[in-house]
Amino acid sequence: MKKLAILFALIALSIYGLKAQIAWPQNGSNIYYNGGNVGIGTTAPACKFNIIDASNYQTSTGLSLGSLTVANNYAGTGSN
Repeated sequence: MKKLAILFALIALSIYGLKAQIAWPQNGSNIYYNGGNVGIGTTAPACKFNIIDASNYQTSTGLSLGSLTVANNYAGTGSN
């Protein structure tokens, strides 16, 4: 029974690791996510990149905070 429990745990961890690799594919030394919005400090990001801290920072046009710059410099087409 103990061996079966260990085997089940190893299989579950393998599946979890595979799921994480699929959600964040790697391209060289970079990873990316194309499945929606990404948030830091929130579980419901309101835009492509949403940071919520003591203040709420959102951008769809670009953002500069001191030495941190997030630029909106992509090209493409689409609709909402």
